[in-house]
Amino acid sequence: MGWAFANFETAWVVHKGDIVEQAPVWMGAERTVALVAAQDLKLLLPHGWRNGTQLALDYNSPLVAPVTQGQVVGRITVSLPGGKQAQVPVEAASSVPALGLVGRAARRLHL
Repeated sequence: MGWAFANFETAWVVHKGDIVEQAPVWMGAERTVALVAAQDLKLLLPHGWRNGTQLALDYNSPLVAPVTQGQVVGRITVSLPGGKQAQVPVEAASSVPALGLVGRAARRLHL
């Protein structure tokens, strides 16, 4: 038991609700929306786990309006040494409605 405590640690990789990115929104009332982790990711990892661990955020950019709060738009992938992976869904933190006709025209004309 002492060996496990001496060689492993509990690591919070991401907390639910943590903002991980500001994503561009195409033809939305807002130009960006915050992306947040949809759930906690806590792992038991060997000491020194940060060496050789990679985090990747995958989503299609730009997001196309309308975007709804809580909509899953991508995922965070944690790649650990030895080929193991863990994933967490990423969702929109708020809703972004689509621009109306006048707003779309103004955006196209860069007004």
